[in-house]
Amino acid sequence: MIKRLLVLSAIATLSLAGSAFADGKQYIVALKQTNMIPATIDDSVTAAGGTVTSRLPEIGTLGVQSANPDFATQMATDKMSIR
Repeated sequence: MIKRLLVLSAIATLSLAGSAFADGKQYIVALKQTNMIPATIDDSVTAAGGTVTSRLPEIGTLGVQSANPDFATQMATDKMSIR
């Protein structure tokens, strides 16, 4: 139950953080490691044309903004992201 509340809270936080960006779309990137965010993920997000807008290391999740229409496809091929 607590994990479910944490996830719902995370989604709400990421939604609010992403609303500040008018261009592009907002994404929630779930990582394979659910208790931390690897330092190298920023390079992967940038390479896919995205910008990290928020971080939730407690559940291994990022809020990302990107105008790249292929962002989701490119991140899906990343080794650290959940496919």
